[in-house]
Amino acid sequence: MPPRLLLTQHLNLGLSQHEVDFVDININGDTPLFLDPYFIGLRTDAWSVSASRTVRDFFKRFIDLIRSNREREAFDLFSHLNEPNETRLGLSRGLPQGRGVGSGDSEKIFDSLKQSRAVQTGIVEDLEDCRLFVEGIDKDKTSDMMTNIIRKHLLDYTQAQCRNYGIPLTQAPTGFMWIVTGHQWESNFDECLMVNGQKILLVPKAVVSFSEVYTPRRYHQHFILNFLQHEHLRLGTALVEQRKLKNGEVKRFVTKKRLSNTVAPPSKEFITQFTSDHPEVFEKFKAESLQIPNSIQNDELGNSQTAKVAEHLLKELVETPPGEENASRFHKIIAAVLELLFYPHLITPEIEVKLHDGRKRIDIVYDNAAAEGFFLSCINSMKPHLNLSLLNAKITVPTPETLN
Repeated sequence: MPPRLLLTQHLNLGLSQHEVDFVDININGDTPLFLDPYFIGLRTDAWSVSASRTVRDFFKRFIDLIRSNREREAFDLFSHLNEPNETRLGLSRGLPQGRGVGSGDSEKIFDSLKQSRAVQTGIVEDLEDCRLFVEGIDKDKTSDMMTNIIRKHLLDYTQAQCRNYGIPLTQAPTGFMWIVTGHQWESNFDECLMVNGQKILLVPKAVVSFSEVYTPRRYHQHFILNFLQHEHLRLGTALVEQRKLKNGEVKRFVTKKRLSNTVAPPSKEFITQFTSDHPEVFEKFKAESLQIPNSIQNDELGNSQTAKVAEHLLKELVETPPGEENASRFHKIIAAVLELLFYPHLITPEIEVKLHDGRKRIDIVYDNAAAEGFFLSCINSMKPHLNLSLLNAKITVPTPETLN
């Protein structure tokens, strides 16, 4: 197995995970994080809203074709959900392999979707629902399917981050990307990040997750079995057991293990049938899962210690001379400082953004992704001194010459 090598190390950026907005991936293996369509669909920052809209547009088109029995057209759409290695996210071991919908199992998964009662009856409404109800689709596959669908969003983000740090890009085939305006797949040549001859797509660290909320196991264990426990107790079925307590009282109970082993197996076939019979339980599951998600913290992504990173950045600031010739260096340091201080409330930075054909420039621009606290209150009150719009926070950082 090749040694672990972080992208920032390979590119000699001299930055830690605390200082960059993207996931600092291991270029020699996969990182066990996922693009979860449910998680991203709950977020309110501009990048997530746009990406989620693209996913929903694709999936609606795909499901409409399935339900209209236009199988050939549906499979043509599905066939572009190949095995993406560009993000280096997932569960592969050793060299990145990709575990998406590859040529070996695409027909099998397509048949599962086509034949799924949950798809045909309308239980499945979004891509994330496939993980609950469709055989052969798990968090790795939904993540890889989403990667294909939002490749254009990831490419745009990658280009912006590479511009921030002066990372060279290479003209290369983009791979197929779902384009909402035409409701179709497109492939182009564009500027891509190439590492050791392989294309890399950067992913905002704020939008990745461990994909542990919208899962078939959680739905089955904590909602379906809870409901069935109460029903069997109410009806007094043969699954009800009794135990005499020390105070003489008799406690009646039904164990989840016995339910799972007898009448409620954790299979997707059973979960689909149960949901069809008891849609109110699924609605409760969705409602209780509906919350503004917390982004993964830097400490969960890397080993850098915050105090050491802060000390390093302070040293960089002190050693940066004033003057216009050091403006770009200063902006990059300040962007790292803001990343350390304000992630995950401010995300997707762009440095030295040109406006009006280059006649004007905003030094640093962030998306406001705050779910709580000061920056959320800024959105709600629209404080003009921060120049905030509903989904974007634009913060202008002074250049060194203004600090003299």
